[in-house]
Amino acid sequence: MNRTLPAPGRPVSGLERVWLAAEAIAPPFVNQCVLTLPAPLTVTEAALRAAVARTAEVHPGVCVRPAGRLRGQRWSIDGPPPRVVRVEAPPWDARSERDAPFLQTPLTPGRGPVCEVVLVQGGGGGAHTQYIVIRSHHAALDGMGTRLFIEDVLRGLGGEPPLGAEAGPTFDLDLARGRAPGPRREPPTDAVAPTGPATRGLSGGTWRRLTLPALPSPVLPRVLRALEAVSTPGPLRVGLPVDLRRYAPDLRSSANLTGIAHFELPRPAPTLDALATQITGLAAGPEAAGHILAADALRRTPLWLMRFAGRLAGDALQRRGRYPVSMSVSNLGRMALRLGGVPLPVFWIPPVSPGLPLFVSLTGHAGGLEIAVGAPAALADAGRLDRLCADLAARLADAGAGAGPEISVS
Repeated sequence: MNRTLPAPGRPVSGLERVWLAAEAIAPPFVNQCVLTLPAPLTVTEAALRAAVARTAEVHPGVCVRPAGRLRGQRWSIDGPPPRVVRVEAPPWDARSERDAPFLQTPLTPGRGPVCEVVLVQGGGGGAHTQYIVIRSHHAALDGMGTRLFIEDVLRGLGGEPPLGAEAGPTFDLDLARGRAPGPRREPPTDAVAPTGPATRGLSGGTWRRLTLPALPSPVLPRVLRALEAVSTPGPLRVGLPVDLRRYAPDLRSSANLTGIAHFELPRPAPTLDALATQITGLAAGPEAAGHILAADALRRTPLWLMRFAGRLAGDALQRRGRYPVSMSVSNLGRMALRLGGVPLPVFWIPPVSPGLPLFVSLTGHAGGLEIAVGAPAALADAGRLDRLCADLAARLADAGAGAGPEISVS
């Protein structure tokens, strides 16, 4: 009996095309996960190269390139493997983008690798502090897909075999079909930026990192309540990334399998229990799948047109001071990463785009909770982002974080 095997790779989804367009609007539009190797723990460049190479063999998603056009566009798995580089950055303290130009290196899916691993010899966290920064283009891998790759790289460094993850054929539409009654309409453009009006003439983005002791559960509602309290007056709308792998729990895939659920954040914010119930319902409901169904229509839209429209939209939103979404808050959960038996602090740098006023990432580890807050430069100038972060840290400390937060903003 003849069997037709699925083609290698997977279709480029509508949402992945959005991230391909975002690369031209706000480069580099990448996932960036930072692991701290506390002294005296160190990794040699040769050992890291070997671990990355072994891991890439069973993670074809880090070796993809886009091929074809429109609805026929696919991720082909014959792209270049992850790039491994070593940089010296003694002044970098891993608290912002300052003194870290390597974080701006582009990853261009059509011409180069979609993944890069940077071994950073730093100094801001101690005389011999090393960092490993895993960077993946958001169009090729989502946060969970990147996390699977990171975990296997660490297994390789520890002498263990990698578990691997597929690059396809599953793509987000496969998981979204039947989970929502239809495409979800985009929210109205009526939400405010948490830091206030945009300053005209500024481009690019910036971010700050906060390290807090572990917060009492539930963490995400607690952080959302604090964000509501420190945001500028006006309607707030939150985008919550939802991993659709929940519908295929045995699937290990690096693809973008994340939808977004939107909800209005009342002012004042509701109780922790009420907010936790709302978030649980959103994650289990049809919102995120409906977002994927709506994005599928973009597979018929040329990328050049998406880039052109995206640039115009970002400028118009900042000019009007009203946005579809005030902030995106990504809860990446607890990452209990270890190397040589040593727990590794870990945080994720949020990608920044002009049409999204604030992007917040949350990550737990053995040392506490990491919060990284990113914003367009036009919405972060004059110390506005620093003040928001300081106020956020103070409110979370008051809410039961215990000892004072370790915070450095600049």
